[in-house]
Formats: sequence, C-alpha cells, structure tokens
Amino acid sequence: MTYKVGDRVTVCGTREVEVTYGPVKSTFDRYVMYVVREDGGTERTVKESDLSSAPRVFGKGDRVKSLRESYTVEAGPFDGIGGDWYAVKADEGKVYSSGGMYLTLVSRAPEAEAPDVETYYDIVYDLTATYRDRDGDIWRFARFGGAARGEYGGSAPSENSSSLWYAVDNYGPLTKV
Repeated sequence: MTYKVGDRVTVCGTREVEVTYGPVKSTFDRYVMYVVREDGGTERTVKESDLSSAPRVFGKGDRVKSLRESYTVEAGPFDGIGGDWYAVKADEGKVYSSGGMYLTLVSRAPEAEAPDVETYYDIVYDLTATYRDRDGDIWRFARFGGAARGEYGGSAPSENSSSLWYAVDNYGPLTKV
C-alpha cells in the first residue's frame, strides 16, 4: 500500500506514527521505505511492509469532515463490505452513512460530566434524580460529607436527612421518576 505525507499509520501494528517523507527505495531496490515521526518528535525510516493504516475510530458526538461538509457522528463504527462506516448527521438534521476512510476528525465530543451516584445492594442511584417510594412519596437526594442523604415530600435534603440506605430499607423499592 502507498502512503502519503501526513498519513497516520501504525508500525508493526503497535504504535501510531505520522508519515513525513516517502516512499523511497532502499539501496539495491530491496525495500520501499518511509520516514515517520513518532509522538515525541523523533523521525526514523521504516519498511513499507511494517506499516499499516491506523484505524480511524470516531465516537458519538465527534465532529468529523467528509469532503467539504462537517457532520456529527451519531453511531458506529459498523462493519461493511468496504470497511467501517458511520451514521453521521448534517447540521440541518439529515442523517447519512459515510465510510470511515472518508472521514477526518474535526473535534472530539465534549466529555460528559459523570453523575453523582451511590450504589446500594448492587443498584445504582443517581443522586441528581427524583425517586418514588412504595407509598408514592417523592424522594430527592444529595451528597453531604460523602454520605448520600435524602428527604421526601418536597423538602430539600440536608446533612441531617435520612441516609439513602435507610430510605431504601424502610420505604423501598425506590423507582426513578
């Protein structure tokens, strides 16, 4: 396979590098070689047979470009006959399919902030959510000094409120509303 300057490739399937020069034939035309730059800035020559295209993996919410248009990745990658493909959404809202080889990354999706959760008896409770107990009362929870505390009936939780485990043991099951 022929690579061009700027291509991201892997060396022996392990580390990703950038092609900076080539192709060049070695002495006596035994090998085709490329100059590659590692992440630290070091450049070296590598035989073409040791190179492979770096996988292009995009995630949901990433901004990508295909030809002249920008899109947002909605789903993928999916296996296809010609390689991986993605469902991408145009700014006007229409969804298209695009081969991964035709997409370039513009920006990664912003990292979602992890919700404040508490696990009790292998059930994960989102402390920012509202819950209904077995009697129909509404509970709200918050963290105080590392402990999950909650109140029912519309009151805001405080550091003196019931613990999450107390609410679950005495009024559970709690169902997310």
